[in-house]
Amino acid sequence: MKEPVGGSIGMRMKSCSGFRIRSSQAIQICVSTFVLMLLAAAECERRCIADTPAGSHPTGKLELAPASVRRAWVIPNGRIIQPVGALTMVDNFPLGITSTPDGRRLLVVSSGAGKQSISILDGGTMQVMHSEPVKSVFHGAAVSRDGAKVWVCGGGANNIQVFSLRAGKLAPAGVIPVPGYPASCRISADGSKLYVTCNLAGLVRVLDVRTDKIIGEIQTGIFPFGIALTPDGAKGYVSNWSDGTVSVLDLKESRPVATLQAGGLPCGIVCSPDGKHVYVANANTDELTVIDATKDVVERTVGLHPYPKAPHGAAPNGIQVSPDGTRLFVTMAGINAVDVLSLPECRVIRQIPTAWYPTGIFASNSSLYVVNSKGAGSGPNKHGGDIGTMMHGAVQKIDLNSQVPASGIQDVARLNGYADRLKGVFAKTAPIVNRLSSIVGLPSGIKHVVFIVRENRSYDQVLGDLGYANGDPTLTIFGERITPNLHALARRFAIADNMYGDGEVSVQGHQWTLGANCPDYVEKTWQAYYSRRGRFGDIIPGPASYPAFGYMMDHCVRKNVSCRMYGDFVRRERGGRPVAELADKVCVAYTGWNLNVPDQERAAAWLEDFRAGNFPRFSYIWLPNDHTAATKPGMLTPRAMVADNDLATGRVFEAISHHPEWKDTVIFLTEDDTQDGRDHVDAHRNILLIASPWVKPGSVATRHYSFGNIYATMERFLGLPPLSQYDDLADPISGIWADKPDTRPYTSIAARVPLGEKNLQTAAMAKESKTLDLEEPDANTGPLLERILWASAKGADRPKRVTK
Repeated sequence: MKEPVGGSIGMRMKSCSGFRIRSSQAIQICVSTFVLMLLAAAECERRCIADTPAGSHPTGKLELAPASVRRAWVIPNGRIIQPVGALTMVDNFPLGITSTPDGRRLLVVSSGAGKQSISILDGGTMQVMHSEPVKSVFHGAAVSRDGAKVWVCGGGANNIQVFSLRAGKLAPAGVIPVPGYPASCRISADGSKLYVTCNLAGLVRVLDVRTDKIIGEIQTGIFPFGIALTPDGAKGYVSNWSDGTVSVLDLKESRPVATLQAGGLPCGIVCSPDGKHVYVANANTDELTVIDATKDVVERTVGLHPYPKAPHGAAPNGIQVSPDGTRLFVTMAGINAVDVLSLPECRVIRQIPTAWYPTGIFASNSSLYVVNSKGAGSGPNKHGGDIGTMMHGAVQKIDLNSQVPASGIQDVARLNGYADRLKGVFAKTAPIVNRLSSIVGLPSGIKHVVFIVRENRSYDQVLGDLGYANGDPTLTIFGERITPNLHALARRFAIADNMYGDGEVSVQGHQWTLGANCPDYVEKTWQAYYSRRGRFGDIIPGPASYPAFGYMMDHCVRKNVSCRMYGDFVRRERGGRPVAELADKVCVAYTGWNLNVPDQERAAAWLEDFRAGNFPRFSYIWLPNDHTAATKPGMLTPRAMVADNDLATGRVFEAISHHPEWKDTVIFLTEDDTQDGRDHVDAHRNILLIASPWVKPGSVATRHYSFGNIYATMERFLGLPPLSQYDDLADPISGIWADKPDTRPYTSIAARVPLGEKNLQTAAMAKESKTLDLEEPDANTGPLLERILWASAKGADRPKRVTK
């Protein structure tokens, strides 16, 4: 790949501090770099071809002019993807990629919640030659030196699956029991051993490839994920997810020799061809750890922040070195790009736009292959279909000699909405973070923000019958008769009909509602948990699933903003207790997940706390019962549980609207995700209600919004900086705010269906409902719950497969 004209225009402010150069050199480099970035951003403005980020576009493919412009899609978080090069769709949520030694064939490991598989692609044409379905795989694969044998990590199956490979076809050739959740694997330099990270065992297991037997094991840190081997076969390096470390292994002695501190959630790890350096991508802290492999010390840490003062969220997770050792490629899942760094300087010199959520990467001498786990999104699910499994992954091929765009840095900035941050580098008075509230006419003097989160309903499923917004009433099953309060609140206040959940299921959804981000750990593991493939649950998450700086509750405590949690999780110590600084911020009388407890009881617990004087600046209230218990005999019917949830919602709004400080309050209501409902726009389309005396009655916010926009709005009211890049780059919600307050209180509406109505043995799909595990949110509901709810309300039908 050729060096860009004019030098390294992609080097960022943070990179300057990562080099061991004299200060005068650093200043000269930074100044020249910023000038070039400023010029590039100005040029970008002249050649923009779409709204940045999405404007008022819904999700889906963008029709752009001229026709020669490469394909583009709007994804649920409001950003645009325009992947460079050839794009081939593969199975659900691909994670791993490798190649045969001759480079002619690619192996792609798809670890989604539905069908899991190993696909063989022609490295030249990118045609899928063969797709071998398997019961369970996770991330890692390796190929023998002669290209005839393949080993694939089985994840929750606790095995390594062996295949023969011939003429682009895989054939099963055996299974090797390997306990501990095999995650990644590498072949030794001499081709005689296979080293396997066992993610849940804290071990690397060593296999003899001639006998396919385990011949040893080496201790690592907690949750080992990636593994890299030195070319001479002497040492191995393992990235440990949970404790943020790298284990250094003596492969000849089969023992650990050092533990090095990396960043938050170290994922991809690779050794340079000369064996002198090891590079680690830290997904939670947007950093590259550079290890001197001759001394086994951390040489430096390089920030991969996409713009000055960027909070976390770029999520570097996959990594590869070019065969000649002069370039380093890092997948940036949060900004849908590949960073190209020059070596050994570790300077970002280019960026390459990708599809949605790149996680895996492989480099040959002339081509770069990128695995994009979420492809181009989901699209509508008007005829049913599971949001998690309807998203096809995509493999992207980029010609390194001709398809690495010189404009890549400004392209990625434009597609993600931070081109203005690059322009503002020189402007000392220009705001870099948290643009002023006045740009969208937000009301001033707001003292209280209340965030109400409910469970799993899509827009059309509940509000499709509203009449004056973009809804499809044929998909509405919990309409006004069942949810009179939500409908009345929508008419009295404001809704958004172009708002989307950023995640697909609840374990992601609660990460987004709690902290405006979803760590890469959760993105990579939820499919195994939801499909019962051997992964433990992350419903009550541990440290590996926490964002680098915690959640909104942590944020409020750090900034001395009063806050209170009702029902949802907070960071916890060992033993399950909230961490000390949050212990008094949790209402212990409020019940979290338990579908046997009505939301009326939760509303009553909140009311008692509220009337006792607990009305902090930020309140988070979880009302989960609109999740329903399906048609499980003896449990409340779906419509009774949704009606219970609706009445509880109305009671909370009623109480707040009668409070003396109602004039200074804003309430946001949403669902954590939309996995159990149908929608004619997109399977990710969510409910968003905004209530305040400062809201125009009956208004509809039509611009493209997601959880980032909700947080961007709440943070401005509370005077808080952003939690992540998602809320930092999101605009506050606009078009609904009034110049004068209307302080009329709200009176809740009594339920119109019996709240005690229970499912009978004869209920639609009662037999299937009996199989559901309802002890935890979404423990095994998968796509089944949506089908049951539809059958209960509308009668059974056959969901149609939706393809991109």
